[in-house]
Amino acid sequence: MKRILIIIVCFFLEFVELHGQSTLFAKSNILVRSKMQTAIDTQTSIFSRNDHYLIGDTNRFQVYAFQLSTIDTALIDRYRYHWILYYDFFTTLTAFHTINNLYNSEPDNLYGYYNLDVKSNLEFRKVKWDFYLFNDYGIRYFFDSVTTKTQDQFTIKNQFYYPIYKSRVYLAFSANTQTQLFNSHRYRSDTNGLSERFLYDGFMSPGVIVYSGGLTYEAGGNIILHLGLGSSKVTKVKNQRIFDTRNEDMISGVGRGERRKSEWGLSLTSTVPLQHLNKQIHWEFYEHIFVPLQQLSDCKKYSLEFNNVLHLLLLKYVRLSLRTKLSYNSELHPKPILQNQLSLGFI
Repeated sequence: MKRILIIIVCFFLEFVELHGQSTLFAKSNILVRSKMQTAIDTQTSIFSRNDHYLIGDTNRFQVYAFQLSTIDTALIDRYRYHWILYYDFFTTLTAFHTINNLYNSEPDNLYGYYNLDVKSNLEFRKVKWDFYLFNDYGIRYFFDSVTTKTQDQFTIKNQFYYPIYKSRVYLAFSANTQTQLFNSHRYRSDTNGLSERFLYDGFMSPGVIVYSGGLTYEAGGNIILHLGLGSSKVTKVKNQRIFDTRNEDMISGVGRGERRKSEWGLSLTSTVPLQHLNKQIHWEFYEHIFVPLQQLSDCKKYSLEFNNVLHLLLLKYVRLSLRTKLSYNSELHPKPILQNQLSLGFI
């Protein structure tokens, strides 16, 4: 699974140049009535070249045309679909090298960072499928000492829903996955006072998957609100070695020797694909909240993921983006973690 996800990321790294880029793809095979009418008109010309059919079997021609219309309508209903894909990619690579540095404030290092956003919406007849992927990763390599990882957040959301009221309210089922793609290491002092490097976390170690069934409300502009009335939160620790490297018996609520823990609750998810507020300002948003049923009255046991982005188009191909990420999980950290990221790129 991890190899497949890495291949997806590498695919975008390969086909997108080293600068920010926003792209929107749309495809539809919805047939229009004019095409069906053209087919009927073609059959009319065939019948008009045969006097026998025109004079003796007029009713037969009318029935045939009606059958043709009915078949084409059925084909439209059977094969109709609409697909939209949006992706946004930004990456940067910076090297720092100083000769005769008086203050030694910036040791020689190499810094790399990328950010990937993918949103897709597929509508097949009445059933819809929404897909959302977000990944960012940064690493700073100091030539004379250590390597540190600055960001690694990986989120995948899949949601299937069916309309039950005025094409606004849907019966929906979703799966929301949050983890990191790459191993992360930290440093601590050993018995000799020296720094040692140890494995801290990795892919699905820990990782959280929330399965949910409930109601979805789709407002204008593809703004999607999902209320999970029956949700299951599954916390996994795939790599059991991190219990030893971290010298801990409990990680994200999962005990040593266990690979997963499940709990029931309620969830609320909001997704806003890229919106053009005006010609210069664009906005996108993602939020997920999980509330355990056994601890409804204790807000400290709630978990939250929040990702908000504002894009400002300065020139024709220059974009300034402000991304705000907020996460809270009392089993990982007692306080909310807030991160603001300002980036300048090209589109």
